[in-house]
Amino acid sequence: MADIIIYASLSNPYAQIIEVSTGKVWDVTNGVLAAAPTYTDTAITMTVNSYYNGYPITMPATLPKGVFDLIIKENASPANSDSTTIGKAFRWNGNSTIPVPMKFREK
Repeated sequence: MADIIIYASLSNPYAQIIEVSTGKVWDVTNGVLAAAPTYTDTAITMTVNSYYNGYPITMPATLPKGVFDLIIKENASPANSDSTTIGKAFRWNGNSTIPVPMKFREK
């Protein structure tokens, strides 16, 4: 089951998870929050679900509890220079997401 669903028209989207308190980024390859991971190791692949026309995102099982930013970018080859398309804050309790009041920014 998806923890967050992004409803938007996107081209080659990928996500990144950033811990707000430390600025550490989720390293998909190594399964940890890292201060300086290899950029391409932080890209979470996103695939549209054609049934509800959204992009489901499931949080990593080992993501620690905390407040995070979910950043959505678009590029077939993720690069540090990619612009943020969508930013969404969330609180993770270890099992599910809890929305955090914020401003929603879209391209």
